Amino acid sequence: MLGGIAGASMLSILPASPYMGAAPNNYAWLVVMLAGLGNIGGAVVGGFIIGMVEAVSFQFFGAGWPYVISICILIIVMVIKPSGLFGTSVKGYWES
Repeated sequence: MLGGIAGASMLSILPASPYMGAAPNNYAWLVVMLAGLGNIGGAVVGGFIIGMVEAVSFQFFGAGWPYVISICILIIVMVIKPSGLFGTSVKGYWES
């Protein structure tokens, strides 16, 4: 309920569009995939990692590169450890 009230009060400042929450949603997906699914503590650490990487890459490379570098780090982590940095191996339906 409080989220709805906050969103309605923001309509006087920012115009509403269907893609308003796309950027935070993309970052949330990035952090969850980096940390591993279902790991709350890992998501906090992953959020700090992504935040620091984006701040440093913005400082050194410019405004267009932070999201690109974050995605590159996600790709490297997924190649090395597919379950994420703090995730455990997940069994499939048939492997029980």
